Amino acid sequence: MLFHTDNIQICIDRAILREKFGGYRVEIHVIEQMYKNMIPLLQNNVNLIYQVQLVNVEIDRLRMIYPKNKKNIPFELPNWVKSLAPETLNLEQI
Repeated sequence: MLFHTDNIQICIDRAILREKFGGYRVEIHVIEQMYKNMIPLLQNNVNLIYQVQLVNVEIDRLRMIYPKNKKNIPFELPNWVKSLAPETLNLEQI
């Protein structure tokens, strides 16, 4: 299951909260680098993945993007999903 977002600030805020409540610290530049590399890593290693679910993280909700179902069709795909080459996960039908 891959959780991702078009809004990197969600990732940064989550890391700050995790540290605030006793979790480990992650530097902002590490979060930015991981965010930037997520899609290329997925595309380069998709042959190692047997099954995947894509979940878009928004400020107030999570949305299952793939595999899609009738409940989540009527919204625009997030940019991070649009950036995937269609052949990456056989996403032509999304």
